[in-house]
Amino acid sequence: MNSVFKDQAEMNEQQKVDLIEDNLVDLVYNAAYLEGVRMNFVEARAYIKHDELPASPRPSGLKKLQNLRTVYHRLQDGFLLDMPTDLSTLCVIHRIVNGRGLSDDAGRVRTSVVTITGTEYVPQIPDSFEVNNRIRDIVEAKKTFIERGLDLYCYLMRTQVFLDGNKRCANILTNQFLLRHGQGIFSIRPESNDEFLKLLVEFYETNDPEKLKLFIYNNCFYTDPRLPYVDED
Repeated sequence: MNSVFKDQAEMNEQQKVDLIEDNLVDLVYNAAYLEGVRMNFVEARAYIKHDELPASPRPSGLKKLQNLRTVYHRLQDGFLLDMPTDLSTLCVIHRIVNGRGLSDDAGRVRTSVVTITGTEYVPQIPDSFEVNNRIRDIVEAKKTFIERGLDLYCYLMRTQVFLDGNKRCANILTNQFLLRHGQGIFSIRPESNDEFLKLLVEFYETNDPEKLKLFIYNNCFYTDPRLPYVDED
């Protein structure tokens, strides 16, 4: 096995907890920003860390912050890490991410057509059995854990399993898989959004994920810097 997407030495349980704790504000804020929530970072940090209500966000923006904070707490306390990386867990994540009144279809695989801003690509209506099998094939592939995680993310993004919340849920399930195997987490930082979205649209239209995977790997990972990369055989 030889991959540009190298694994690190596996993190222990305390390192996983600390990684989320140390980066919780970034993880929540970045994901909300990517979804169009434009809140002052200082106010967002005060809410995420101390429940101090910001002065200006629309209710839906605040609910997105609440739900993202909750789902990362569920990763941190082990609730989600004890689950397999599969469609059932993805639906649990969607129920958390799109709860609090954000969606009437939280946790339900979509049964109608969706369109994606900026591209003419229209994903097929997903079949639950096929989606679950494809997730299983990806996470069991003979690749590094990092590359399997990136393949999983790209597959979920292009499949658009739900009516909404797909970017958040694809990111969280991928991070669930990566953390289960001690490989850190990733998040799209606001300063990377333009390039990320450009590469995402290119991926939608070509179904070639390599540029997107490389961009995420090189720019978006949060890992324990004390852990060395693993030399492959």
